[in-house]
Amino acid sequence: MQLSQKQIFVIGAGALLFIIVAVVVFLNMKSTNQPEQASLKLWVPLGNKAYWDEAVKAYGQFRPNVQIEVQEFGAESYEAAVVDALAGGFGPDVFMIHSRALPLVKSRLSPAGATQFSVGRLRQLFPTVVEQDFVSGGQVYALPLYLDTLALLYNRNLFDQAKIIGPPQTWSDFQKVVPYLRTLNTSGQLTRAGAAIGGSEKSVAWAADIVSLIMMQYGAPMTNISSKNVAFAGQAGSAGYQAFNFYLQF
Repeated sequence: MQLSQKQIFVIGAGALLFIIVAVVVFLNMKSTNQPEQASLKLWVPLGNKAYWDEAVKAYGQFRPNVQIEVQEFGAESYEAAVVDALAGGFGPDVFMIHSRALPLVKSRLSPAGATQFSVGRLRQLFPTVVEQDFVSGGQVYALPLYLDTLALLYNRNLFDQAKIIGPPQTWSDFQKVVPYLRTLNTSGQLTRAGAAIGGSEKSVAWAADIVSLIMMQYGAPMTNISSKNVAFAGQAGSAGYQAFNFYLQF
């Protein structure tokens, strides 16, 4: 069948229009299937950049559409920088908090959705202390980067000089060895403590944790029934009272 020049032009124009529509639909489908680009600000304390670089790289393989900006702060200024930024409305998307800090910053945090990370899932993966620290009202507000435990470190040379065979195994043993390790001057003033345990967080970094540990080992209840108020002291002779007096010896 012979086609006129006009018919050929109409068919060609229709084919071209079909191709254009197909390309537009294809590009639209492609752009729809691609995840939206996003960026996150991650603020961390100074000192573990290699760890964060590795974590960001691993997350990038899982979410290639997310760009993460890591900003480091000095350990002493980190908490103040986060609090000031959150108060000013320009805070980071992801940041670290202390295990005791949830009540202070909870109003500025967004909990994980139940489908993202439930309390039941948290109980499967972490010990009970994580739920106690980071769950409130049945919602998960944070996850631990690591779990710290307190340990007793001792100087073998000082133990040898004091003729002490090995480190104490109980708090009672601890009390007995401390007098042999401390040194006094001629006026009876302390020149070297027998152990870095007494004092406040100004002199001993983990003083609050040490006191809490001793109280728990004494069996002192740390909060009231509603867990909203501290209630570990009690009356004279109570577990909390005994634990605190034990700590005051140092």
